[in-house]
Amino acid sequence: MIKYTDAEHIQEFIASGKVECLASDISEAAERHLELSFPFRKSSTIIDWDSLPSSKLHWNTVSDDETAVWAASTLAGQCSYALLLFSPTQPCLLGTFDFMIRNLDELVWKAPGNRILFGVNRNDFGEVKFSNGIIEFNGKGELFASIGQENEN
Repeated sequence: MIKYTDAEHIQEFIASGKVECLASDISEAAERHLELSFPFRKSSTIIDWDSLPSSKLHWNTVSDDETAVWAASTLAGQCSYALLLFSPTQPCLLGTFDFMIRNLDELVWKAPGNRILFGVNRNDFGEVKFSNGIIEFNGKGELFASIGQENEN
């Protein structure tokens, strides 16, 4: 099985300290959070975005700066960190929200298909705390994000 975090470009981000590679048990927790907190699967996306307050960005037509401005207005953008889920059985990546959103194209490169970027925070012990903020990349140049007010989980 191909492990997306083993890709050379991802390893460079890890080695530079810009992202952390977290074990697959965190990926499993992210998948559980996704399943319990969001309406699932509609045709070309993982989340049924029509059933919740959301925003859409035609990502392939805007700059990284424009993407960052858009993302800042989402629930995920209210978080200090972002966690990129490749698969519930593979390691995931954690970095500052700004870094992750500005480098999302590189982070998902060579990992085809839909991907979820969770807005997360860390507690005093460094543990990841999930929010209701998620951004989905549909693999076709579009980003979808949850918007509105954050609920405490």
